[in-house]
Amino acid sequence: MDIDLDFPDLNFFDGEFITPPKKKKKRPNQAMRASCYRGTSAIRAKRYSSERQIEETCGFEIADGDSLHVISQGDIDSLTFLRWIIRQQKLDYCLISSWCIGGDDCDEILGWIRKGRIKRCDIYVGEIFKGTYRMIYDRLCSEFHELECGRICLFRNHSKVIAGIGDWPFVIESSANINTNPRAENTVITRDKGLYEFYKNFFDGINSFERNFPNWQPYQA
Repeated sequence: MDIDLDFPDLNFFDGEFITPPKKKKKRPNQAMRASCYRGTSAIRAKRYSSERQIEETCGFEIADGDSLHVISQGDIDSLTFLRWIIRQQKLDYCLISSWCIGGDDCDEILGWIRKGRIKRCDIYVGEIFKGTYRMIYDRLCSEFHELECGRICLFRNHSKVIAGIGDWPFVIESSANINTNPRAENTVITRDKGLYEFYKNFFDGINSFERNFPNWQPYQA
């Protein structure tokens, strides 16, 4: 499946926390959609009007040592943040940890691997994933064996972390699973080699409940 990484032109919202126009029938807790706090010496806070505005809101790059703190009201799915990273650089390696992964997200991840946007990938999922999402689990295992690109690791997992490296390392820490979720979620994007290595070393040491990738070895640059 071809993945279109091109985004449409978007309106850019600048300034301090722009308040969206009030609706006649506004549901509780819907006033704020998503906000971003940039962890640098020059603090900037902006508001997203939709998922597609992440690049306009966060900018086009993240400096070494910077972090972006994002709170959303269900209008930005977790994989959007990885998509933002991939638009800036190709990844030599990426690990993805999530309790579950949606079918459409699975398609997009596999598309990036086939196109060479991600050269090596390890995916870590919760122990329920094989039984509850059997078709997606079987497909991921089959595709990863065919592509020889990494492993699918099943263990007692509820963490939501994406970490990788290309021209530079990054970590995405989030409360959100890799699926569509209309709930408030918090996410932090950090560019830091030490933090990337911290998470990679942890996940490299995990033994899967399923021994179906016996020849797997941790990625080394």
